[in-house]
Amino acid sequence: MKDEIVDLDVDSIVLAPGFDLYDPTEKREYGYGTLEGVMTGIEFERICSVTGPTGGDIQLKERHQNGFSLFQCVGSRDRQSGARYCSRSAACIRQNMRAL
Repeated sequence: MKDEIVDLDVDSIVLAPGFDLYDPTEKREYGYGTLEGVMTGIEFERICSVTGPTGGDIQLKERHQNGFSLFQCVGSRDRQSGARYCSRSAACIRQNMRAL
């Protein structure tokens, strides 16, 4: 197949680069699996969802949480884990939405 340039008039563009889930146990220094309350972004989204186990109320062990910290880029741009890429704005925007 030969490359071609196509000029289209569209109303929106959907960015869907895809991703692979990262195994957070590879970075033991963050305490995933050993410290209460350390979770992945996907797990955090599930807790925040109104269809999630807490109805959207951020709780750990049935206690409401007043604050939390978000760590970005765990596992990305890491030569030891083999992920030498940065997902650029897609991941940063998603993380900032979680913070809101």
